[in-house]
Amino acid sequence: MCAGLFVAFVALFCFAVSLLKVLFDRDNGRGLIGGLILGATSLWVVTLGVRLVFNRRSYGGLLPPWFLRLFAVYLVSFPIFLLVTQQNTSWPWWRYLLAGAMMLSGVSYWSVAAYRKASHLRA
Repeated sequence: MCAGLFVAFVALFCFAVSLLKVLFDRDNGRGLIGGLILGATSLWVVTLGVRLVFNRRSYGGLLPPWFLRLFAVYLVSFPIFLLVTQQNTSWPWWRYLLAGAMMLSGVSYWSVAAYRKASHLRA
């Protein structure tokens, strides 16, 4: 319950910031689009916090397998994108370790989604 309250509180704070971004950043079109995306994401995270507070049955997990796969694709593709576009030219050695860990965690999320999809645990 405490985790759900914390998640919902942080998401509501992010929603308020995105609302301010949408209302007061009229000069920049990217600010409007970014504010709308952040606001929609914040509302979705609030629903996750409410599910945690009220202990709604999750049938194997809080997030569905399709979301875990989407997040896994992001975690694997983002470091590859940075390497291909050569945004890594001034990276210290430890950022390469972080990129490798990010890719490894993406593979892990994909395997968790595959296990949950194939098992009796339904999301």
